[in-house]
Amino acid sequence: MSVELSDFKSNNYDVKILTLDEYFKMDAKEINEIFDNEFGIKISPGSNFMISMFNPNTTERTVYFDGAIPLHEFIYSIHIFCDEYIKRDNKDNIYIFSILKETTYINIATLNGYSLYEERKEGLRLFLKTVINIIERMIGLYMNENHKKKLSYRIDTTFKTFETSVNDYIKTVKPILLKYL
Repeated sequence: MSVELSDFKSNNYDVKILTLDEYFKMDAKEINEIFDNEFGIKISPGSNFMISMFNPNTTERTVYFDGAIPLHEFIYSIHIFCDEYIKRDNKDNIYIFSILKETTYINIATLNGYSLYEERKEGLRLFLKTVINIIERMIGLYMNENHKKKLSYRIDTTFKTFETSVNDYIKTVKPILLKYL
């Protein structure tokens, strides 16, 4: 899928980084205050995630994973993006991690493309720290340390589906992502 993106703005925020355990212990209101202070948005159960690739030379944007997807699906997709990014010379592109809430989107982090493997590795390391933090912040928004519901997740998905994806993230996906750090 390719679309025009002429008003692209690079937003790499200075994001407050906490551990998953710390997010589990916070109440949903506190976590949403962090989102609001950093990005000017409050997260709702319909929020989705997207990674896209923007080429400033052509102003074309290619969207990964068929567009914006919910957290419980994004968890399974992020390492696929990392694998593709690290293997490919992509010096002409900028990769954008966004959160979409209804019709509003915010670009959370950007990642430049590089020709050299070592440059891609370092760029991905910094980008991924923010992505992992946002994933874990979102998990903590909806779930407490006992993996019980803190806040309603989505009306179109059971909490059990979310809980399964979180357990898979903790046991399988996060260790894969940490290899890039």
